[in-house]
Amino acid sequence: MASNHLTGVGSESKQLATWYFTFAAILFGAQLLFGLVAAIQYVMPGFLFEVLDFSVARMLHI
Repeated sequence: MASNHLTGVGSESKQLATWYFTFAAILFGAQLLFGLVAAIQYVMPGFLFEVLDFSVARMLHI
């Protein structure tokens, strides 16, 4: 009932917030992925060494 009343109000800010949280979720997922890769490289030093060095994975995670 209240949503029908507020249909056009703040739609620009809602769209901006949606883009912000989508981008933040993508960045969080990337950091999680690089953290997992760095953890595996810490335990198994040869893992993806030719493609991605441990120091680069650590930097991308942080």
